[in-house]
Amino acid sequence: MLNVYINTESIRFPLTGIGQYTFNLCKELRELESIHLDTYPVSAELNTSTYLSTAYSNRFLQQFASIPGTREIFHSFQNLRHKFRTQSLNEHIYHEPSFILKPFKGKKVVTIHDLSFLHNPEYHPHHRVKFLKHYLPQTIKQTSHVITVSEFVKNELLDHYNLPENKVSAIHNGIDMKQLNQPIDKSVLNKLSLKPGNYLFCLSTLEPRKNLDRLIDAYLALPANLRLEFPLVLAGHTGWKSDDLTNRINSISNTENIRYIGFLNDVEKVSLLNACSIFLYPSVYEGFGLPVLEAMACEKPSIVARDTAISEFAKDCALFFTSSDSEELATHIETLLKDRTIYNKLSSQAKQNATKYSWTRCAEKTLAVYQNL
Repeated sequence: MLNVYINTESIRFPLTGIGQYTFNLCKELRELESIHLDTYPVSAELNTSTYLSTAYSNRFLQQFASIPGTREIFHSFQNLRHKFRTQSLNEHIYHEPSFILKPFKGKKVVTIHDLSFLHNPEYHPHHRVKFLKHYLPQTIKQTSHVITVSEFVKNELLDHYNLPENKVSAIHNGIDMKQLNQPIDKSVLNKLSLKPGNYLFCLSTLEPRKNLDRLIDAYLALPANLRLEFPLVLAGHTGWKSDDLTNRINSISNTENIRYIGFLNDVEKVSLLNACSIFLYPSVYEGFGLPVLEAMACEKPSIVARDTAISEFAKDCALFFTSSDSEELATHIETLLKDRTIYNKLSSQAKQNATKYSWTRCAEKTLAVYQNL
């Protein structure tokens, strides 16, 4: 039996893409008989109460790290805590699911989700870019194996860093089809005064890289009758440099049928995905694009930006636009709202494609990486 330790610091509120990856990977690995899993600081049992108590207790540390000049102190503290926690686990394989390895003497695996900090540094805080540029080359040098969440990121990694191809495995993220294919909770829609099939939906962190200003431009370019019939609903946690965007949304929400509804719990997310007409995800760069795959599982056609990893799983069930072209985005939205033949074809293909991706499959392929070290 393999002994594996996974650092679960990324499982914290709000649970973003890396947190979902860590949470679901750990959950599925625990079901495999050939592995013994240890996790920290969130327990390997991963029940809701444990997750919430740990996630909220970690918020103090995150707030401390946001104070200017404290980030290196925070990083050193995390490394010290990790070193103390794992000093008896040197016979384990250590898997770091979030970019940067912490001190460990045994075999190591790291998951790298994207290289947007290299290609689009303007979309990240300076301290994040500086941190990743300094520590990621060290991690790549020290690790036994690298996992990426797409072939797209794998190819970028091989192009930018000097490492052999057999040291990198692309393993796609997954989804929970059972969780996503739940009946719509009508109370969620009623609370927001929404009707099934009569709104456009975007689920995304509010930050510059997600290109939401371009989405709003495209929506405002639609004919007035379509905007009246199909409100644009934006959901997600506010992120870095989101103030200008939220101010813009607030200034036009009463007159332009655009609604920002904030962070969603799982029931709200699933209901809004299943009841929307079109899913919109205009992000400039994505190492995977999990919300699009979730929308596909709910049989929704998507409109996404070209030249991201999303094309690996959505190439024949989505419409693609150039990320800087709001007119092309508006044209695609109007096409899907008016042409039911195209709409139905993309919807049908979306769910077929989504069934190929599961967290169970992700865990099994990750186990194979461990076994081959």
